[in-house]
Amino acid sequence: SEQAVAFYTNHDSRKGVELAENPQAALCFWWDTLQRQVRVEGSVTRMSQDEAEVYFQGRPRGSQIGAWASRQSQPVENRAQLEDRVVATAEQFGDEAVPIPDFWGGYWLQPQAVEFLQVRNNLLHYRLRFTGYSTGLYVYRLEPCSDVQTSHHFPCHPPSPLSLLEPPFTVALLAPSLLLIFFPPLS
Repeated sequence: SEQAVAFYTNHDSRKGVELAENPQAALCFWWDTLQRQVRVEGSVTRMSQDEAEVYFQGRPRGSQIGAWASRQSQPVENRAQLEDRVVATAEQFGDEAVPIPDFWGGYWLQPQAVEFLQVRNNLLHYRLRFTGYSTGLYVYRLEPCSDVQTSHHFPCHPPSPLSLLEPPFTVALLAPSLLLIFFPPLS
């Protein structure tokens, strides 16, 4: 789906079981060298096995075998036990193509909120939260802010789109599904 984020896992893993019970999730991407993070929150749907198959067949063979051999999120007595299952699985498939396991596949996370964070001194980070993707884009600056004297305290009703952005942020809407935010340099 063009408007969703894809991720893949074992459906019987803790993550897969929890998503079956509550199809809401958050994905977090951290860039240590930049001291920046993006958090994407939304509802999750399981993708078709045909869609997941395309991704699975593009994975390295060792990863395909690992998906079959690993009982993801289950206790394992020792590393040798897992490695023995990998060897047995590789022998089972020999030189044949490794099919996608029926217990493994993908999910689509439909963004309902995206939060950007840039680490700043004294934990006074820049934080922006974007919501309202289906009804109109709203942007909120979240505390902690870097400029404590002018921190905003927002009313309970949503602000007008992009009204709370002020320098030093620059926003570029390049396409309906691509929003770039440029933060000031780290000090």
